Amino acid sequence: MIDVKKTMAVAARFSLGLLLALLSLEFSLWATGELWFRYQRSLYPAINTSQEGIRIMFLGESTTHGYYVGPEKAFPRQLEKRLNEKYKGRRYVSINLGIMAITTAQILRDFKLNMLRYRPQIVVLQAGHNQNAPGVLRALAGEITDPRVATIWMYINSTRTMRLLTLFYDYGFSLLKGSALLTNEEAAGRPKIRIWGNLSGFALTKAETEANLKAIIHACVKKGVPLVLCDYFDSDANPLLRRLSAEYGLPFCENEMPPEKMTKEFKREYLWSDQWHPSERGYARMAMNLLRTMEESGLVPYGASPSKADGK
Repeated sequence: MIDVKKTMAVAARFSLGLLLALLSLEFSLWATGELWFRYQRSLYPAINTSQEGIRIMFLGESTTHGYYVGPEKAFPRQLEKRLNEKYKGRRYVSINLGIMAITTAQILRDFKLNMLRYRPQIVVLQAGHNQNAPGVLRALAGEITDPRVATIWMYINSTRTMRLLTLFYDYGFSLLKGSALLTNEEAAGRPKIRIWGNLSGFALTKAETEANLKAIIHACVKKGVPLVLCDYFDSDANPLLRRLSAEYGLPFCENEMPPEKMTKEFKREYLWSDQWHPSERGYARMAMNLLRTMEESGLVPYGASPSKADGK
């Protein structure tokens, strides 16, 4: 016969051990993320705001930072060079605060501090690409109708542990489909696994992403600092960014390419080998699009009142 009490005791110990293991994993991922985020913040550029110059602050993720090509070849620096070449009577300074694998929650967390630190005259925001909530069991999400269950589900999906499980799930599923997430790393000439998103960061719902973006928009409007929203070649965040631009009457830099134009030739010329991040030519294209948007919206050549120049 089965000893019910002994079985229940074993099950209880197993459940407690599993809970402690998951909590330890969650804490480890959180600590790793915090260390990574602090390290990335230590790389923020040092800008002397007392010097003359029109400061343009760029907020975003790896596509803003310059992943693969480096910040010197990313579109913020390319835009700076183009502006200074075209408008020689003025000096433009790009402040690239893009961080790899960041989310809008982390961008918002540092936003007020960065506004005080850099006092930008113009802000450019390209974010929302690292936001998709994990979906190990995403097929069940559409069946949840009880708001209380939906809230619990949201919190479970927002954990870093669930995000890690999602990585294994998606990677395993891709293997079953015969399309492993492997790319050729051109620089090193060896294959590497392409991992999307920040395992140690938050996985946000679309509602949370929108709320974070709106908070940044409201802060810029309150301070009287012009804000430009930018989409990307191919991203789920593009419709949201476009809608917010129309809702708040903000300049919108359109980089999105229609599916029929995302050809192998386009990807070979404008994307890196991972088929997501821009190549140097891709960043040049984004810089040209942003320059045109800023000119059409009257942001450049820049000539604002002293209050705006101080970012107040």
